[in-house]
Amino acid sequence: MRIWINILLCLLTANSAKAQEPGDGILCSGEQRSVMLSVGCINLLDTYLSPEKYQGTEVGFMANRTMVLKKDWRWDRSFSHHGALAMAKNKVGNANFLAGSYNFQFAMRRRWTFLDEKLLVEGGGGIEANLGVLYSTRNGNNPVQLKTSLNVATSGVATYFFKIKDAVWNVRYEVAFPLVGAMFSPHYGQSYYEIFSRGNYDHNIVFTSPFNTPSVRQMLTIDIPLAKSCLRIGYLGNFQQAKANNLKYHSYSHAFVVGIAPKLFTSTSNP
Repeated sequence: MRIWINILLCLLTANSAKAQEPGDGILCSGEQRSVMLSVGCINLLDTYLSPEKYQGTEVGFMANRTMVLKKDWRWDRSFSHHGALAMAKNKVGNANFLAGSYNFQFAMRRRWTFLDEKLLVEGGGGIEANLGVLYSTRNGNNPVQLKTSLNVATSGVATYFFKIKDAVWNVRYEVAFPLVGAMFSPHYGQSYYEIFSRGNYDHNIVFTSPFNTPSVRQMLTIDIPLAKSCLRIGYLGNFQQAKANNLKYHSYSHAFVVGIAPKLFTSTSNP
């Protein structure tokens, strides 16, 4: 892993002398909106509800709004929404998890261009909020687990433009992961009745960091130009983990995504 990091740093250093500011080719002002649907498989574990792993199907909806700052086009603001529903079964098939989740991300990112504006790189950070629920069809007591967290997160985007015939395509890679924040978690065996009705607080607000919530969300897509927009298709990998109050949780999902995105390259010249 260290070797790959060193290689990446060398490549960025070698290209830094050729780094450019966005010109007429890459959209430098205005607003960009995209919407996508996702469907894929999910692997769930929540030891508050069950010691078993559950596997099933997840469907989701994503919407993104990015605004390039008018006063300084080297920066942009991004608002992202991701909602998902999932149903998963345990290995023997006698119990189900029903899951719903909503993720909101706000990011402020710096923009650079390389390779004569063929490569647009964005990096920065912001906040991330998560709200979710897990329901076990098997449990009589404590059948529900809430998933809430608020984090400071970092994110990055790399978009490479290339031309096929007279149309400009692009390949886009996005990654985001939480740094520090707080989450809600009961203790093992502690009921929600104890927490909310009797007020028996037991360190249920937990400080989070990459040490106890190592998580990452990444997406690789390709934009196929249409008449006035682009068809965006690709892969979404969402890997969320948490370990707190003697409980373990994970949600690993792999999904195919498809949607509509704006044309980021507005110049008629070669990218």
